[in-house]
Amino acid sequence: MYIYTSNETSYDVFFDNLQVTHIRGPLLEETHYYPFGLTMAGISSKALEFGNPENKYKYNGIEKESDLGIEVYDAQLRELDGQTGRWWQIDPVTEGYEDISPYASMYNNPIRYSDPLGNEGEDCCGWLLDAGEKLLISGAGLLNGAANTLSFGLISSDPFNFRDKLSDENRMWYDNAVTVGKVGIAVVPGGKTSGSGPKAPAVEMVPVEGPAIKIQVEPSPTTTTPSLPKPKPSASQPKPNSKVDGVIYEVPGSATSTGKPYIGRTKHNTPSQRRSDGGRDRKQAKVVDTYDSNNTTEGRIKEQKKIDEKGLDKLDNKRNEIKKD
Repeated sequence: MYIYTSNETSYDVFFDNLQVTHIRGPLLEETHYYPFGLTMAGISSKALEFGNPENKYKYNGIEKESDLGIEVYDAQLRELDGQTGRWWQIDPVTEGYEDISPYASMYNNPIRYSDPLGNEGEDCCGWLLDAGEKLLISGAGLLNGAANTLSFGLISSDPFNFRDKLSDENRMWYDNAVTVGKVGIAVVPGGKTSGSGPKAPAVEMVPVEGPAIKIQVEPSPTTTTPSLPKPKPSASQPKPNSKVDGVIYEVPGSATSTGKPYIGRTKHNTPSQRRSDGGRDRKQAKVVDTYDSNNTTEGRIKEQKKIDEKGLDKLDNKRNEIKKD
């Protein structure tokens, strides 16, 4: 450590008894954890003597109970043993998680998932993985669309049958990117070249395969456009509702280990945010109904209705959502 001094006065100053004092700041606590919440006492604030004020809300923001030496985290719905990584009570949300013990904490992956309430693990980076997946899918569609146009249709816009393996949402992203790739290559702006070379055509149009692109043209101020009634949503499609973010979804048989479709329910607005365990790839699921995520009864009734329509014996589901007499 280097200390530099400077005398800005007109008087002589002698530094023959210089002292450096360290004053601690308002840090109350420093705590390090093992993955499931057991405190690493050797490098935490108690071992370093940071002070008396103790923070009760620690791992995952859950209050720690140290009375009688039990050393557990008291979440809102159940209690977590940080040493074994197990809850003391059964999971209140078990549907769709038949392959995970109801006492397991954070799906046995506390680095990626958190569970501050004790009911259902939350993915810390699912949105990032979903965004990266859509970016890769769009990039592949863009390149394949451009290759299809440059080869005059000799190269397919889906040369590796990649599109059929995507979910409905990701297939839409892929198709849009293919269209952009085709149009970007098909329309080549031209103009006069440098020097005495030939002039390029103003616009070169190359015929391509694919659906037509709708171009919206704004009417001129003098033109009156009659107002048209808004189309009613199809009965088979869920009505959009900002308050409804839970969905009933169906995983096709091609995405399950048994070859049978699976009916499920999630409070998220996209099934892909649910984990893809148990031999079911929820990224290929499609939404068949919606419900208010705050109304569990409504969700169970709608899920059971879809199970009854398909028949439990024809599904990958192991039980009815609502017990039958």
